[in-house]
Amino acid sequence: MTKNYETIDYMFPEEELRKIFPTSQYSNYLYHYTDLAAILSIIKNREIWLFAAASLNDTSEGMLLYKELIKIADSKQVRDNIIEAHTLLTKNTYISSFSIFGNLLTLWRGYGDIAIGFDFWELQSKRIIEDRNSNELVTSGLSTPNCTYNTHEIKKYAKDLIARYEKNAAQDVRQLLALGSLYFGVKHPAFLDEREVRMVCYLYDREPFIHDNGKKYIKYKFKNQAIQRIVFGPSASEEDIQKVSQQISKHKELNHIKMYKSTIPFVGR
Repeated sequence: MTKNYETIDYMFPEEELRKIFPTSQYSNYLYHYTDLAAILSIIKNREIWLFAAASLNDTSEGMLLYKELIKIADSKQVRDNIIEAHTLLTKNTYISSFSIFGNLLTLWRGYGDIAIGFDFWELQSKRIIEDRNSNELVTSGLSTPNCTYNTHEIKKYAKDLIARYEKNAAQDVRQLLALGSLYFGVKHPAFLDEREVRMVCYLYDREPFIHDNGKKYIKYKFKNQAIQRIVFGPSASEEDIQKVSQQISKHKELNHIKMYKSTIPFVGR
């Protein structure tokens, strides 16, 4: 049985009304844009994959704030600790990307024909991470920063962080590891159109899965109620819509999911 879907021309109502994200006034959804195979897997397994920070498509990942910190550090010890923290964060941080908008042409062009919409709060309520050894870990080392693309804000972050760090008598690398959510929540201004929120997890001394393409990843488990929407891009086929609908229908606990089809006048792949 195929679920009915509504059409959407541009923004969802709450996206037009809100001024900040998240907000207590309106619904808060995060959208993960991807392809049909990934969507079917996410629905079936109730998990999102977080990929190693070093394998992301922005070559400036982790470097913008790092360079500012190095520039203003006033001693060799502080610089050495920043370098060590940078190495650990880059090696052990895993990230999944979302947008606060569910029908962006920029993302339809770049990432796939389907987006899955999560309730912002429900997505974070379970906080279970699985690694390659099938260890399911309840993690507190998870954050969901709104990305900043403003170079002035980046410089301000760096100054504030260095000031707080240098005031602490027990300066060590562990303090700097808390930078993770800021470190990878800073993006090059060219990515502004994506309006990104990230799921960032620092996971030390664990065995990640290895994808067929060689990229490292871990699995983040979420509750059934976390998934609220499926949005099909302007180039998505009726066949794809039917396949997703059939996958949802196999799981009665997911019948609450609503489906939408973008009517943006764009013909893609």
